[in-house]
Amino acid sequence: MLIGHQKQWQYLQWLVRKDILPHALLFSGENQLGKKTIAFELAKLLLCEQRNKDGLCQNCRTCRDIMLGRHPDCILVEAKDKKEISIAQIRELERFLALHPLTGRYKIGIIDEAHMMGHEAQHAFLKTLEEPRGKTIVILISSKPFLLLSTIRSRTQQIKFFPVPNEELEKGLRESNQDEEKLVNIINLSWGRPGRAITLVNSNELFRKTISEVKYIISLTTASLQERFALAEKVAQNKVSSISNILEEWTHIFRSLWLKKNCPSHFITFLKNIQKTNFLILRTNTNPRLVFEILLMDLPQL
Repeated sequence: MLIGHQKQWQYLQWLVRKDILPHALLFSGENQLGKKTIAFELAKLLLCEQRNKDGLCQNCRTCRDIMLGRHPDCILVEAKDKKEISIAQIRELERFLALHPLTGRYKIGIIDEAHMMGHEAQHAFLKTLEEPRGKTIVILISSKPFLLLSTIRSRTQQIKFFPVPNEELEKGLRESNQDEEKLVNIINLSWGRPGRAITLVNSNELFRKTISEVKYIISLTTASLQERFALAEKVAQNKVSSISNILEEWTHIFRSLWLKKNCPSHFITFLKNIQKTNFLILRTNTNPRLVFEILLMDLPQL
Protein backbone atom coordinates (compact mmCIF):
# COMPACT_ATOMS: atom_id res chain seq x y z
CA MET A 1 0.00 0.00 0.00
CA LEU A 2 1.42 3.35 -1.08
CA ILE A 3 0.75 6.33 1.16
CA GLY A 4 2.07 9.61 -0.17
CA HIS A 5 5.13 10.13 -2.41
CA GLN A 6 2.95 10.39 -5.51
CA LYS A 7 5.38 12.72 -7.32
CA GLN A 8 8.27 10.31 -6.82
CA TRP A 9 6.17 7.34 -7.91
CA GLN A 10 4.82 9.12 -10.99
CA TYR A 11 8.35 10.13 -11.95
CA LEU A 12 9.55 6.53 -11.70
CA GLN A 13 6.61 5.36 -13.80
CA TRP A 14 7.49 7.98 -16.41
CA LEU A 15 11.11 6.77 -16.54
CA VAL A 16 9.90 3.21 -17.09
CA ARG A 17 7.42 4.22 -19.82
CA LYS A 18 10.13 6.18 -21.65
CA ASP A 19 12.59 3.30 -21.16
CA ILE A 20 15.17 5.69 -19.66
CA LEU A 21 15.34 4.27 -16.14
CA PRO A 22 18.98 4.50 -14.98
CA HIS A 23 20.68 1.28 -13.94
CA ALA A 24 21.30 2.59 -10.38
CA LEU A 25 18.94 4.55 -8.13
CA LEU A 26 19.38 5.88 -4.61
CA PHE A 27 16.20 6.34 -2.55
CA SER A 28 17.08 8.64 0.34
CA GLY A 29 15.07 9.92 3.28
CA GLU A 30 14.23 9.17 6.90
CA ASN A 31 13.50 5.70 8.21
CA GLN A 32 10.00 4.25 7.64
CA LEU A 33 8.96 6.76 4.98
CA GLY A 34 8.05 4.00 2.54
CA LYS A 35 11.23 3.92 0.44
CA LYS A 36 11.48 0.13 0.48
CA THR A 37 7.79 -0.21 -0.38
CA ILE A 38 8.27 1.93 -3.47
CA ALA A 39 11.44 0.00 -4.38
CA PHE A 40 9.40 -3.21 -4.43
CA GLU A 41 6.61 -1.49 -6.36
CA LEU A 42 9.17 -0.43 -8.96
CA ALA A 43 10.45 -4.01 -9.17
CA LYS A 44 6.91 -5.19 -9.78
CA LEU A 45 6.41 -2.49 -12.39
CA LEU A 46 9.48 -3.75 -14.26
CA LEU A 47 8.68 -7.46 -13.98
CA CYS A 48 4.87 -7.67 -13.77
CA GLU A 49 3.41 -10.18 -16.24
CA GLN A 50 0.11 -8.36 -16.63
CA ARG A 51 1.09 -4.69 -16.42
CA ASN A 52 -1.27 -2.34 -18.22
CA LYS A 53 -1.49 1.38 -18.85
CA ASP A 54 -3.27 1.88 -15.52
CA GLY A 55 -0.49 0.32 -13.48
CA LEU A 56 0.25 -3.01 -11.81
CA CYS A 57 -2.06 -5.94 -11.53
CA GLN A 58 -0.68 -6.78 -8.02
CA ASN A 59 -2.20 -10.26 -8.37
CA CYS A 60 0.00 -12.16 -10.82
CA ARG A 61 2.55 -14.68 -9.62
CA THR A 62 5.38 -12.22 -10.28
CA CYS A 63 3.90 -9.49 -8.09
CA ARG A 64 3.19 -11.95 -5.29
CA ASP A 65 6.63 -13.55 -5.47
CA ILE A 66 8.41 -10.18 -5.33
CA MET A 67 6.57 -9.22 -2.16
CA LEU A 68 7.30 -12.64 -0.65
CA GLY A 69 11.00 -12.28 -1.50
CA ARG A 70 11.16 -15.37 -3.70
CA HIS A 71 11.24 -14.02 -7.26
CA PRO A 72 14.25 -15.41 -9.17
CA ASP A 73 15.05 -12.04 -10.78
CA CYS A 74 14.77 -9.79 -7.70
CA ILE A 75 17.00 -9.96 -4.64
CA LEU A 76 16.99 -7.99 -1.38
CA VAL A 77 20.29 -7.34 0.40
CA GLU A 78 20.15 -6.12 4.00
CA ALA A 79 22.27 -6.14 7.13
CA LYS A 80 22.02 -9.37 9.10
CA ASP A 81 21.31 -9.07 12.82
CA LYS A 82 21.59 -5.26 12.46
CA LYS A 83 25.29 -5.58 11.68
CA GLU A 84 26.97 -4.18 8.58
CA ILE A 85 26.34 -5.45 5.07
CA SER A 86 29.36 -7.62 4.36
CA ILE A 87 31.58 -7.86 1.31
CA ALA A 88 30.38 -11.48 0.96
CA GLN A 89 26.81 -10.24 0.51
CA ILE A 90 27.96 -7.77 -2.15
CA ARG A 91 29.86 -10.53 -3.97
CA GLU A 92 26.68 -12.62 -3.92
CA LEU A 93 24.75 -9.66 -5.36
CA GLU A 94 27.34 -9.29 -8.13
CA ARG A 95 26.98 -12.96 -9.06
CA PHE A 96 23.20 -12.64 -9.06
CA LEU A 97 23.23 -9.59 -11.35
CA ALA A 98 25.67 -11.25 -13.74
CA LEU A 99 23.10 -13.95 -14.57
CA HIS A 100 20.53 -13.60 -17.33
CA PRO A 101 16.94 -12.92 -16.18
CA LEU A 102 14.95 -16.14 -15.82
CA THR A 103 11.40 -14.87 -16.27
CA GLY A 104 11.48 -11.08 -16.69
CA ARG A 105 13.35 -8.40 -18.61
CA TYR A 106 15.62 -7.35 -15.72
CA LYS A 107 17.72 -8.58 -12.84
CA ILE A 108 16.94 -6.29 -9.89
CA GLY A 109 18.97 -5.83 -6.72
CA ILE A 110 17.59 -3.86 -3.77
CA ILE A 111 20.02 -2.86 -1.00
CA ASP A 112 18.20 -1.76 2.14
CA GLU A 113 20.01 0.74 4.39
CA ALA A 114 22.88 0.74 1.89
CA HIS A 115 25.00 2.98 4.13
CA MET A 116 25.47 -0.08 6.36
CA MET A 117 27.80 -1.59 3.77
CA GLY A 118 31.25 -1.88 5.28
CA HIS A 119 34.14 0.09 3.76
CA GLU A 120 35.39 -2.89 1.76
CA ALA A 121 31.86 -3.77 0.66
CA GLN A 122 31.28 -0.24 -0.65
CA HIS A 123 34.47 -0.35 -2.69
CA ALA A 124 33.52 -3.76 -4.07
CA PHE A 125 30.07 -2.46 -4.94
CA LEU A 126 31.62 0.33 -7.03
CA LYS A 127 32.57 -2.25 -9.66
CA THR A 128 28.90 -3.17 -10.09
CA LEU A 129 28.03 0.49 -10.61
CA GLU A 130 30.92 1.17 -12.97
CA GLU A 131 30.44 -1.94 -15.11
CA PRO A 132 26.70 -2.75 -15.25
CA ARG A 133 25.91 -5.96 -17.10
CA GLY A 134 22.93 -6.30 -19.39
CA LYS A 135 19.48 -5.45 -18.09
CA THR A 136 20.26 -4.83 -14.43
CA ILE A 137 18.70 -2.37 -12.02
CA VAL A 138 20.13 -1.64 -8.58
CA ILE A 139 18.10 0.31 -6.01
CA LEU A 140 19.93 1.60 -2.96
CA ILE A 141 17.81 2.64 0.02
CA SER A 142 19.35 4.82 2.71
CA SER A 143 18.32 7.03 5.59
CA LYS A 144 21.92 8.26 5.83
CA PRO A 145 23.22 8.60 2.26
CA PHE A 146 26.07 10.85 3.40
CA LEU A 147 27.71 7.73 4.86
CA LEU A 148 28.02 6.25 1.38
CA LEU A 149 31.17 6.87 -0.64
CA SER A 150 30.87 9.97 -2.79
CA THR A 151 31.79 7.83 -5.79
CA ILE A 152 28.74 5.66 -5.13
CA ARG A 153 26.43 8.65 -4.77
CA SER A 154 27.76 10.19 -7.98
CA ARG A 155 27.00 7.02 -9.95
CA THR A 156 23.38 6.78 -8.87
CA GLN A 157 20.34 8.91 -9.55
CA GLN A 158 19.12 10.07 -6.17
CA ILE A 159 15.42 10.35 -5.49
CA LYS A 160 14.59 12.03 -2.21
CA PHE A 161 11.63 11.15 -0.01
CA PHE A 162 10.11 13.48 2.56
CA PRO A 163 7.62 13.15 5.44
CA VAL A 164 4.04 12.75 4.27
CA PRO A 165 1.44 15.38 5.31
CA ASN A 166 -0.95 14.26 8.05
CA GLU A 167 -3.89 14.59 5.66
CA GLU A 168 -2.39 11.97 3.35
CA LEU A 169 -1.57 9.70 6.28
CA GLU A 170 -5.15 9.94 7.52
CA LYS A 171 -6.53 9.18 4.06
CA GLY A 172 -4.28 6.14 3.72
CA LEU A 173 -5.12 4.79 7.19
CA ARG A 174 -8.90 5.22 7.05
CA GLU A 175 -9.36 1.62 5.93
CA SER A 176 -7.62 0.33 9.07
CA ASN A 177 -10.87 0.86 11.03
CA GLN A 178 -9.21 2.49 14.05
CA ASP A 179 -11.31 4.54 16.44
CA GLU A 180 -10.93 8.27 15.89
CA GLU A 181 -8.86 9.04 19.00
CA LYS A 182 -6.37 6.25 18.34
CA LEU A 183 -6.10 7.21 14.66
CA VAL A 184 -5.22 10.79 15.62
CA ASN A 185 -2.61 9.54 18.09
CA ILE A 186 -1.07 7.21 15.49
CA ILE A 187 -0.82 10.04 12.97
CA ASN A 188 0.76 12.36 15.56
CA LEU A 189 3.25 9.67 16.62
CA SER A 190 4.20 8.82 13.03
CA TRP A 191 5.73 12.21 12.18
CA GLY A 192 4.90 11.86 8.52
CA ARG A 193 6.27 8.33 8.12
CA PRO A 194 3.78 5.88 6.57
CA GLY A 195 5.84 2.82 7.53
CA ARG A 196 5.79 3.82 11.16
CA ALA A 197 2.05 4.55 11.00
CA ILE A 198 1.27 1.12 9.54
CA THR A 199 3.45 -0.56 12.18
CA LEU A 200 1.58 1.25 14.96
CA VAL A 201 -1.76 0.29 13.42
CA ASN A 202 -0.77 -3.38 13.33
CA SER A 203 0.63 -3.60 16.87
CA ASN A 204 -1.31 -2.42 19.91
CA GLU A 205 1.66 -3.35 22.09
CA LEU A 206 4.03 -1.16 20.09
CA PHE A 207 1.46 1.65 20.09
CA ARG A 208 1.26 1.62 23.88
CA LYS A 209 5.04 1.29 24.20
CA THR A 210 5.60 4.27 21.87
CA ILE A 211 3.25 6.49 23.87
CA SER A 212 5.07 5.46 27.07
CA GLU A 213 8.49 6.19 25.55
CA VAL A 214 7.44 9.62 24.28
CA LYS A 215 6.10 10.54 27.72
CA TYR A 216 9.36 9.39 29.28
CA ILE A 217 11.49 11.47 26.90
CA ILE A 218 9.36 14.54 27.59
CA SER A 219 9.70 13.92 31.34
CA LEU A 220 13.44 14.43 30.99
CA THR A 221 12.77 18.17 30.81
CA THR A 222 12.12 18.09 34.55
CA ALA A 223 14.45 15.21 35.47
CA SER A 224 17.52 15.54 37.66
CA LEU A 225 21.02 15.42 36.20
CA GLN A 226 21.48 12.01 37.81
CA GLU A 227 18.46 10.65 35.93
CA ARG A 228 19.65 12.21 32.67
CA PHE A 229 23.15 10.80 33.04
CA ALA A 230 21.71 7.35 33.76
CA LEU A 231 19.87 7.56 30.43
CA ALA A 232 23.04 8.72 28.66
CA GLU A 233 24.87 5.65 29.97
CA LYS A 234 22.08 3.36 28.81
CA VAL A 235 21.81 4.89 25.32
CA ALA A 236 25.60 4.82 24.81
CA GLN A 237 25.55 1.02 25.03
CA ASN A 238 23.74 0.81 21.66
CA LYS A 239 25.36 0.54 18.25
CA VAL A 240 26.12 3.79 16.45
CA SER A 241 23.26 3.32 13.94
CA SER A 242 20.78 2.70 16.78
CA ILE A 243 22.00 5.78 18.67
CA SER A 244 21.52 7.85 15.54
CA ASN A 245 17.96 6.55 15.16
CA ILE A 246 17.25 7.44 18.81
CA LEU A 247 18.45 10.99 18.20
CA GLU A 248 16.23 11.27 15.13
CA GLU A 249 13.26 10.23 17.27
CA TRP A 250 14.18 12.88 19.82
CA THR A 251 14.25 15.48 17.08
CA HIS A 252 10.67 14.63 16.14
CA ILE A 253 9.49 14.54 19.76
CA PHE A 254 10.97 17.87 20.81
CA ARG A 255 10.10 19.60 17.55
CA SER A 256 6.49 18.48 17.96
CA LEU A 257 6.56 19.64 21.59
CA TRP A 258 7.95 23.03 20.60
CA LEU A 259 5.28 23.53 17.92
CA LYS A 260 2.35 22.45 20.10
CA LYS A 261 3.21 24.06 23.41
CA ASN A 262 4.83 27.27 22.23
CA CYS A 263 8.00 26.39 24.15
CA PRO A 264 10.78 28.90 24.78
CA SER A 265 12.99 29.79 21.83
CA HIS A 266 15.99 28.01 23.39
CA PHE A 267 14.25 24.76 22.45
CA ILE A 268 15.44 25.56 18.93
CA THR A 269 19.00 25.62 20.22
CA PHE A 270 18.45 22.22 21.80
CA LEU A 271 17.10 20.82 18.53
CA LYS A 272 20.23 22.06 16.78
CA ASN A 273 22.33 20.42 19.52
CA ILE A 274 20.59 17.10 18.81
CA GLN A 275 21.63 17.38 15.17
CA LYS A 276 25.20 18.24 16.15
CA THR A 277 25.31 15.25 18.49
CA ASN A 278 24.03 12.99 15.73
CA PHE A 279 26.76 14.25 13.42
CA LEU A 280 29.46 13.61 16.04
CA ILE A 281 28.15 10.10 16.70
CA LEU A 282 28.10 9.18 13.02
CA ARG A 283 31.16 10.94 11.67
CA THR A 284 33.73 10.99 14.49
CA ASN A 285 35.20 8.68 17.12
CA THR A 286 33.70 10.68 19.94
CA ASN A 287 32.62 9.06 23.21
CA PRO A 288 28.82 8.51 22.87
CA ARG A 289 28.18 8.69 26.61
CA LEU A 290 30.08 11.97 26.95
CA VAL A 291 28.29 13.74 24.11
CA PHE A 292 24.93 12.50 25.40
CA GLU A 293 25.68 13.82 28.87
CA ILE A 294 26.59 17.21 27.40
CA LEU A 295 23.41 17.19 25.30
CA LEU A 296 21.15 16.32 28.24
CA MET A 297 22.77 18.91 30.49
CA ASP A 298 21.49 21.55 28.08
CA LEU A 299 17.97 20.16 27.84
CA PRO A 300 15.69 23.12 28.67
CA GLN A 301 12.86 22.80 31.14
CA LEU A 302 9.25 23.28 30.10
